[in-house]
This record gives sequence, C-alpha cells and structure tokens, in this order.
Amino acid sequence: MDYVAAATSNVGYCETVEKLMAIEVPRRARYVRTILCELQRIASHCLWVGTHAMDIGAMTVFLYAFRERELILDLFEEFCGARLTYNSMRIGGLPLDIPAGLGQEGPRVLQHHGREGRRVRRAADAQPHLARADQGHRRDLRPRRRSRSG
Repeated sequence: MDYVAAATSNVGYCETVEKLMAIEVPRRARYVRTILCELQRIASHCLWVGTHAMDIGAMTVFLYAFRERELILDLFEEFCGARLTYNSMRIGGLPLDIPAGLGQEGPRVLQHHGREGRRVRRAADAQPHLARADQGHRRDLRPRRRSRSG
C-alpha cells in the first residue's frame, strides 16, 4: 500500500463498490481516473527515488526528484484543490470534470518530467555510493533488436 497515493486508494474503493452495485461508470470518468492514477504513480516514484537517494547521501537527487513531484502535485491541486489527501473520486464517476487548462498543462508537465528525469538519472549516476547500491538491480530499458535465428 502506498500511503501517499490517495488517487489510487480512492479508485480501488470506488471500483469495488461500483462492481458490487453494478454501477456503470462513464467512459470519460474512467479515462480521467486512469490519468490521475498514472500521475499518482509517477509522483510516488519521485518520492521513492528521492527518499532512497537521501538515505544514502545523494541530496541533489532528492531535491531534483521532489521538484518533479511538486509539478505533478500542482496538477492535482488544480484538479481538486488538494495536494496530498485529495478526494477526487466518487462512486459512479468523478465529482467534476477536469479544468479547461489541465488538458494542455498535463502533457507539458510530462514532457518536462521526461527531460528532467534524465537529469535526475545523471545526478544519481554521479554518486559513487548510489551506483554501488544500484549495482545488479538496474534494468536496461532501451528497446532491443530481436535476433533472427533460423
């Protein structure tokens, strides 16, 4: 359980009740819920990598990761007025639609997050004690070519 992931906890509860009561959720609400949960997942990863890095002495990584997390929390605040314990889900859908500007702001934040994620990775790689702790646990996420075997 992620104690700072209010969106995913709320969705889990709402979907359970909706299934038990056979309530059909509007398609748009399902899409918005999914987007909010994915943003929550990214924010939780920023929290994890930042606190993990700080625990082993990489303060710069902590600061970068929390700056990125703040941008995502700004989106949540714009959506429902809260940054941590937001109550943005309702049984049967959402209490309100996304604000007009959030549709343009969300992709901009994610593009920024992609660029800055590389900066966080470089800062983490510059920490020798972090590199040792990460040894053997890092996965190469680059696409691989399939070998053509006869």
